[in-house]
Amino acid sequence: MEGVNCPFCNAPIDPAAFFCPTCGKKVREKPVSTAFWPMVVLYGMSALLPPFGIGLTMRYLKSGDPAAKRAGRISVALTSAALIFVFWSAYAITKNVSDQVNQEMDKYLNVGY
Repeated sequence: MEGVNCPFCNAPIDPAAFFCPTCGKKVREKPVSTAFWPMVVLYGMSALLPPFGIGLTMRYLKSGDPAAKRAGRISVALTSAALIFVFWSAYAITKNVSDQVNQEMDKYLNVGY
């Protein structure tokens, strides 16, 4: 096995290492998991907490694993759908309240004249 050196301190490191044993800096990204429960967490955050799952989604999209990239794309789609639903719901509720207030205000428009 050919030796690999840390790009930060130039100390020899194991090619499979994620951190340098000498300086402790990260030398490569840990691969993301595509097991069942991590996918449940990823998709749940994407659907239920849309903007907060984007950091995790980006890790999956940057991965070299095709299954992880697919999970990242699904997460982006779920996040987008959830955000569209949230904005549409907020618009509908705001419009409904505004219409009700306007109806009540119209009742008192000509009072006293």
